[in-house]
Amino acid sequence: MYMLPIALIFTIILARICTTYDSRSSRGKYITIKNRTFAKLLIEKEHFLDKGKYTLQKDRNKMSIIGLIFYLCNLFIIILTLILLLLPQIPCVPFEIDATKMHLFADTINSKIPICFTMILLCSEFFYFAIMMFRYIKNVERKWIKCLMFIVSMIISLVCAAVIIEMFFELLKW
Repeated sequence: MYMLPIALIFTIILARICTTYDSRSSRGKYITIKNRTFAKLLIEKEHFLDKGKYTLQKDRNKMSIIGLIFYLCNLFIIILTLILLLLPQIPCVPFEIDATKMHLFADTINSKIPICFTMILLCSEFFYFAIMMFRYIKNVERKWIKCLMFIVSMIISLVCAAVIIEMFFELLKW
């Protein structure tokens, strides 16, 4: 359970990266944030895949819809975690992820639900990055880099899809 706050902070950082809107390349919907300080806090000004390509000054307070969705999911997980901390502990089938640097263990529903939702959100954000990498392949000139980006985006997509499916099935085990 001690890794949950670190994973949540990581999802918030990834959500901030996903918020960038640029009218030169983005054709999607966006939300305009009126408060400059709030916009500076929530929106990244440099593009993730196009380093050195800053957002136009007129677009600095525009947040993409996908970034807003990721922020709302983070807020939902934080509120859900706080609510579940107040409830009595409900035992369930134990769930454990044990790796070299990370150890997640949940033996109650109160800790299992936030962990699974955080992992689903984290993988969704990585899946979004894989899609963005796939979209930027056409901007790359060298053929071997195009192939490498294609392979990496496919691997990330498959791993994220597998983890998301596993977490959904883990949520069903009570």
